Amino acid sequence: MITAYFHKPEHRGQMLHELPLAEALDLQLLLTKNQETQFPVFAQDIWPNCEIVTITSINDASKILKAKKLRWFHYPLNAAGRGKLIAQTLGKPEAPPFKFPITYNNRFNFGIFTLLSDNEMLVCVEPWKKVPLGQYDFVEDKSNPPNRAYLKLWEALCILNQYPSDNDTCIDLGASPGGWTWVLAHNGAKVIAVDKSELAPNVAQLNTVTYLQDSAFALDPKKFSNIQWLVCDVICYPERSLKLINTWLDAGLKHLICTIKLQGEEDWDTIRALKAIPGAQLIHLYQNKHELTFIRSC
Repeated sequence: MITAYFHKPEHRGQMLHELPLAEALDLQLLLTKNQETQFPVFAQDIWPNCEIVTITSINDASKILKAKKLRWFHYPLNAAGRGKLIAQTLGKPEAPPFKFPITYNNRFNFGIFTLLSDNEMLVCVEPWKKVPLGQYDFVEDKSNPPNRAYLKLWEALCILNQYPSDNDTCIDLGASPGGWTWVLAHNGAKVIAVDKSELAPNVAQLNTVTYLQDSAFALDPKKFSNIQWLVCDVICYPERSLKLINTWLDAGLKHLICTIKLQGEEDWDTIRALKAIPGAQLIHLYQNKHELTFIRSC
């Protein structure tokens, strides 16, 4: 089995920590052969079940790809000019910036190809992420959200392809100034926004938002009934986030999205514990900085 792993250049060291036998193809792409596909937390996209196909010409490559009946994204690796000419013969996939929420349709049924040489093509027909290279770059709302943190929640929800609705009650821990609360309320959900600091006025005034001045870590989940979603962008050490997540999962919460703030060197013990939670994803979002995002929905 051949798998390619795409990542931001600054995360090469973290990627090799989890994939020590991987071969570097360039500053952003690693390749493994004869290994099961893994999900390293700093991968921005993963291309499982890749094929290495021999091609004799641009026309030959185009025929091979068209036969698979997908739109194709070209990643320029080697022989980039030749790859660009191949790409010009194919239908283009949907490209950013994307409007939130993303409506996945036939234009999002895409594969990825890159040239290893003039006569070898690496092909993946089903990338992990639903947008090319996992680059969730959105058309931004520069008027209403109080900060740009809302883009992280937009991305996490699009990856889940599930969204809070007007039938849901959500709790936002560490809500101030209210970017994530704004996302939830804008989707129609009722939101309990918890923080010692106040919300931005335009968020606090929303009809579906209730502000609770308290610490995210002081709450007893048993005192909150009928909560469907918990979101959390609190700044704290990873092990404290793990404890918070387990506390709310033990209370039976269905949907949880939580930022894991990294402090200096990665806490790999806590990272492994988070990855081991059944049904969970721990990923580095395109919109993340030095942090990861825990996502679980059941």
